[in-house]
Amino acid sequence: MADSPKPGRAKPVPERFEVFETDATAHLTEEQKAWKPVKLRPAAERFAVLTPQPTLVLKLHLAGSLSDADQVALTANIYGLVQALSESERELGGGGLALTDRRAEAATVILTLRHLVAQGATERAAKLTALLTHTLAEAMFEPKADALKVLDAAMQSPADRLHLLLADLLAGSRIISRYEVLTAA
Repeated sequence: MADSPKPGRAKPVPERFEVFETDATAHLTEEQKAWKPVKLRPAAERFAVLTPQPTLVLKLHLAGSLSDADQVALTANIYGLVQALSESERELGGGGLALTDRRAEAATVILTLRHLVAQGATERAAKLTALLTHTLAEAMFEPKADALKVLDAAMQSPADRLHLLLADLLAGSRIISRYEVLTAA
């Protein structure tokens, strides 16, 4: 090899700087300069929950592991489930449900749904829990999802659509094997 420069340390650059003062009040008017300085404190907002907001927590058990599941189909199933539950909650006199938390574990997905209208939410949460529990008990004995799809036109209430959706999820999707309602507090 010919004369190639060897990597080395560069010489330190001497620090050259000047200190100068500026007048922070130069742009102010004479009247503004006479004002008393005020120390601003950050705004602190205090929120208090007047009544505990009931939530609905669902645990979806996947047929396989989360990494093996079709993520697009799983997301579509979860979106459809949240929409159907929200529509059922509106049918019960509420304003719907909002997905406030979601957690994924090895073979489960945990969804936390909050009622958008707090008034009467405790009763609606209990009715939704009963509806989900009833649907789960019937989903094990219902005909295949293909037969239920034929009946879709005849099912007009959101509860019936929720029943159809859950039966389809459990029977036809092969992604969600079962679900359980953890809390409705």
